Amino acid sequence: MNWFSLKRRSLFLSAGFILSALVALYTYKQLEMTTGEFFARYTLHRERAVLAYLDVSQHVFQAKGIDGLKPILDGAVENRIFDWYLIRHNNHPVFVKPEGIEKISDLQFEPNKPQITMRKSYQTVELIDGLTVTIGVNKNRYEYMKAIWEDQYKTIIQDAIVPVILALLVFMFFLKDILKLLGVIKTGSVAERLKSLEDISVRSQEALILKNSLRGYEVTLGKMEHERRLLSGQVLPSIRREILQNRKPPYEFNCTLVRMDINQFSNMFNQCDRDILLNQIHQYFERVTVIVSGYGGYVHEFVGDEVLFYFKDEEVKDSRNMALATVRDIFEMTSHFSDQFQKATKFPLIVKAACCHGTLRFGKLVDGFNLAGGILIETVRVLSQVHDKLENICVFSSLDPESVSPVAQMSKYGDYQLKGYSETISVWKVDQFHPHRHPQYWKSNKSLAYWLKQFEKEMSVDPSRALSVLNEIYQSPTYEIHSDSIQLLTKQIQTFSGMKNEFEQSALETLTSLLRVLPDNEELKQFLKDHVGQLLSTSSERVRANIIEVGAGILNAESLRKVMFHPSPRIRANALVLLARQQLSKEVIDQFHSLIHSIDPEYVASGLYALHETIVWYLEHNRVALEANVDMKQIYQYGISLRKSENISIARQARELGKVDFVRQKLAS
Repeated sequence: MNWFSLKRRSLFLSAGFILSALVALYTYKQLEMTTGEFFARYTLHRERAVLAYLDVSQHVFQAKGIDGLKPILDGAVENRIFDWYLIRHNNHPVFVKPEGIEKISDLQFEPNKPQITMRKSYQTVELIDGLTVTIGVNKNRYEYMKAIWEDQYKTIIQDAIVPVILALLVFMFFLKDILKLLGVIKTGSVAERLKSLEDISVRSQEALILKNSLRGYEVTLGKMEHERRLLSGQVLPSIRREILQNRKPPYEFNCTLVRMDINQFSNMFNQCDRDILLNQIHQYFERVTVIVSGYGGYVHEFVGDEVLFYFKDEEVKDSRNMALATVRDIFEMTSHFSDQFQKATKFPLIVKAACCHGTLRFGKLVDGFNLAGGILIETVRVLSQVHDKLENICVFSSLDPESVSPVAQMSKYGDYQLKGYSETISVWKVDQFHPHRHPQYWKSNKSLAYWLKQFEKEMSVDPSRALSVLNEIYQSPTYEIHSDSIQLLTKQIQTFSGMKNEFEQSALETLTSLLRVLPDNEELKQFLKDHVGQLLSTSSERVRANIIEVGAGILNAESLRKVMFHPSPRIRANALVLLARQQLSKEVIDQFHSLIHSIDPEYVASGLYALHETIVWYLEHNRVALEANVDMKQIYQYGISLRKSENISIARQARELGKVDFVRQKLAS
């Protein structure tokens, strides 16, 4: 029954539009036919009027002169008795109505001789010597139709326009619901869109069908996202990263692999409450993962009591030293975690680690992907030769000890004939880890506090050295943050917020840049809320841009709108990115248009940067809202068309934008 109801309504609307269009066309054709029938007689009548007014003009001029004649001729033109007149004296125009009616040079002004063509009819009479008047009519049929329209438009509106408007109002009544439903698609997460759909009440069957379809789509999308999150937990970061980096497997890369093992795990598993034991190991491996990720490594696998992770040579400065720095921090964390672990399991937490540098191959395996390489086996063999049970120990096979001197001091552990290897393998043991030397190898909270204190210490002695230390910290952000580091950092930011000289300005710029790469922290957010106004009012554009960039979730929409119209293109772009993440509103779209169509190259480049950042964010967090926005696609197409711009900055930003082609991505997916 609903289908028939829907069908009847659709037929009614279609019939209404068709009928309205036919009425309008019929009215126009009838008007055209009627005017064609009377057009000839009407034209003949007006040509006679020209002759009559020429005769009247001579008599009026003799009685009242030119001042008495002109009002009569003006009135005749306004009442469409004839279309135009021209008064000349000694071949020069004196009065013309209306202005610019004809090219005077095209007219023939021989007195008392009618000029009749297909387009016009006119005649000239001489009032006195040298003074003539010419009166004429246009014989253009469409001019006549225009005149009829002006006289009869009320009747035409009643016959044609009113039915069209009524049909349009009926259509808009039903379209309103559909527009509300389409508006839901453009904003919010899946849960928010579902809630918005439930809150919308619709009046038409069309809108109800669309609402139910959207609800089903959103429910399906939510289930898919939930399944993706569940399944992504089964794919460890290393495999996920290799799959998503768009390199065609199989391929190889050099890296340093670390295999870490918990001592006495078999005894623990057999003697402890397994739920308690596995919960403790879960907590421990979570902390290991945070440290590995903080140093730029990838966790490859958890196997019982073992964890494997690696550092790519192509991504870190020195994978051997980075691996040892990670092991050092894990050992320090293990020492702190051991008390909690021993209370729960009655066993101390002691680990051993084997490191090896070599080649891994990423490729297809059965119906999935996996890593393969000799170092996976070598670390197993090396770890089996380590029998120290009383303390955390790290060994490195086939190593030149000098290559890791920035991080650790090594000594020979032994030479071993490993199973499956034809040659003897030298294994080296870490005797001690060196104290702080290079920020890139010290990324814990304790280390951040140390380096900030070093900066403060150097500040009064050697400002250039202090700034160098600060820049090294910024290049090596920490993977964790704590109150002591926050207090030190915020104190230093406040100290330099006045920017008394060039050094202090550079220090403030780097300190605020550091905020952008630090982990989220409530204490840090509160500091920004309290001081964002002061920092945005500084004279350094880089400081203001850094504060806006880190202000996601802190600056509200009203604050962002104020900053969005700042003269600095960089500040405007950063504010626009944050505002766009809240909603792709008309205001945001207009700002994108304004920036990338600017005549100032800096504004264009900044607009392209903001567009790139916005699209990347939406592809990851809310792809539906992005793909539902036609305006964003049009802006994107214009943006990538600037890749051949003569301005280097514009061309570079446009090329970066072109790498994120969400139109192609949509088709591929």
